[in-house]
Amino acid sequence: MRARCFSIWILSLLALIPATFAQTVTNDRIQVTLDTSEADQVLAIVALHQAGKPISEVEWQKLFATAPYQRLKEREQKIGEKFHDFSQVFTDEDFKKFVLSDAILQRATQLGETLEQWKQADLRRAAERSSPISLRALLSDPRSTPSSNPE
Repeated sequence: MRARCFSIWILSLLALIPATFAQTVTNDRIQVTLDTSEADQVLAIVALHQAGKPISEVEWQKLFATAPYQRLKEREQKIGEKFHDFSQVFTDEDFKKFVLSDAILQRATQLGETLEQWKQADLRRAAERSSPISLRALLSDPRSTPSSNPE
C-alpha cells in the first residue's frame, strides 16, 4: 500500500494541471501548468514532523484541498469503480500515514530537491517536444495527463 501511495504521490507531483504554483507556458494552442501545491504541502508537513512540531488539522486540510490531491482521489475512485475493486482506494487517513511514513521521511530531502528541479523545468521546451498524441490528449481535455494511448 505504501509503495502504491508513493507512486501515486510522485505521479500527482508531476501532473500537468492548473493551480497554485503557476509556471505556465503557452505554445500556440497549448498551455502547460505545473501544479506543485500538493507536493509543497506534503513537504511542509514532513518538515514539521521532522522538527518534532505538531501537525494541525489545518495543515492536513490544506493538503486535502489542493487540486492535485482532489484529482488523485477522483482518479483512484474511478479506478475502483471501473474494476469493481475499492480495496486499493485510499482514504485521507491512509494518505496521512503514508506522508508520515519512514519511506517519505527518509527521502524528504531528495523529494524536495527533485521538486525544486521540476519547478525550474523548461516547460516550453517540453511542450515543443510533445508528441502529436500527447498534444491531442491535452487539447481534448486540458486537465488530462498526457498518455501515449488516449481513450
